[in-house]
This record gives sequence, structure tokens and C-alpha cells, in this order.
Amino acid sequence: MNILNIILIILLVYILIQCYLCNNNRFLESMENKEDVKKEDVKKDDVKKTPSTSYSDYDSEKKNPYYLALKNASNISYLKDEMNGIRQMKKDMEELSLNVKQNTSNLTEIAKQIGEVSNKIVGK
Repeated sequence: MNILNIILIILLVYILIQCYLCNNNRFLESMENKEDVKKEDVKKDDVKKTPSTSYSDYDSEKKNPYYLALKNASNISYLKDEMNGIRQMKKDMEELSLNVKQNTSNLTEIAKQIGEVSNKIVGK
């Protein structure tokens, strides 16, 4: 046998062993803990069903990636709703500021007219 054939056979055996080992090992997702954590491990009480009711802090002892993902989604939804409320409040404040400016100028005009009328009545 040729040395090239021996190297190819060794390489083929190595690849087959690696394929066998990869199929037997559980692949970890990038956000998963090394512990075997499943979706069923998260209690239904851990994460609220209505995500945008309030912001909730993270529990330092709970490192379950599924729990953290649901908590993140809940908090992001809540913060998005809060930002939409702030945007609406900003729009309302700008409109209110414009109305105050218009009312100020109108009241100034009314005060001037009252002053003119009172001057005419008094005879100045």
C-alpha cells in the first residue's frame, strides 16, 4: 500500500469518529447554559402572560435561557409601549405649548383693546 492511501484511510476514520461523536453529543445553543435546561423547566408563574403590564426585574438566581428570553421579550414590549406613550405626550405638549402662545397673544390683544376702550371712556 502506498503511504498516501494510508493517510487517506486514517483521515477517513478520523472523520467518521468525529461524526459519530457529534451525533451523540448534544449541541448547545449560543444562549443556552451548560446545564440541561428545557422549556418545561420554566414555571408558568415565572413569566407573566401579559407582557406589557409592567417592567419586572430579573431574578439573579434564575439563569434559565428560556426564562430570560421571555423576560426580555416582556420587558421590551413594556418599554416599547412606554416609549409610544412618551412620544404621544411630547406631541401633546408641543400642541399645548402652541395653544398657550396663541392664548397669550390673544389675551394681550384683549388687554390692549380694553385699555383703549377705558381710555376713551375716561377721556384721555
